[in-house]
Amino acid sequence: MVDDYFMALTGTEQQKLTVIQAFRTADSKRPITVYRSEQSVDYLDITVYKGTRFRSSGKVDTKLFTKPSNTELHLPYSSFHPRSTMIGIMEGQHRRSLIASSSIENHTATMLEKYQGYNTRGYPREHLNRILLQETTRKKAVFQWQRKQAMKPIQKERQKVIALKLPFTNRSVQIANKISVSKLQKQIEHSCPVLHRASMGRLVVAHKSTMNMLERTRPKGLIKGYAGGSGLP
Repeated sequence: MVDDYFMALTGTEQQKLTVIQAFRTADSKRPITVYRSEQSVDYLDITVYKGTRFRSSGKVDTKLFTKPSNTELHLPYSSFHPRSTMIGIMEGQHRRSLIASSSIENHTATMLEKYQGYNTRGYPREHLNRILLQETTRKKAVFQWQRKQAMKPIQKERQKVIALKLPFTNRSVQIANKISVSKLQKQIEHSCPVLHRASMGRLVVAHKSTMNMLERTRPKGLIKGYAGGSGLP
């Protein structure tokens, strides 16, 4: 990553120190801080550690890492956000735990911890039970299958685009008549794929009867520009 790194070193202590020192002195303008452990290390949002299976297979385990400064102050359920936002937050936490947890035990422990946090913020228990404490916390086969699905690369499907609707003005009519939207869309996709996901796919000019509310409420006869040198429009 840009400012985080993870290394698993083997060999003698002197060999390990040689590698670590090489990293420390590689760039004097960007000094590197090294944290060492023989048992576990926190990297990004996971904890990598030597679990019970390490001695027999050499495989490490992982679990979700939460920073000590975390206060569990999730978006309160009493806010005026759409309920779909709350559901999406809980579903995101569940999926995040699935990916970060190498065992059903770690996943279940994380979900119980999140359950308490969301319950404190007023989230209904029926939603918490359905989303956080679902079968992935009770059945190992379900956990393994859903984790496998969650870790699959996202298929590159054509993203839906948001239409750009312009108010009815002389300028917008001229734009609609002259601009090549399909060509513009291809240029955006080529130059900035991220922007392309939420860029205009259609250029729509509102009908004259659907003018902006500002235009409808503007007092008739109002002179555009500045009046009396007051600086007010």
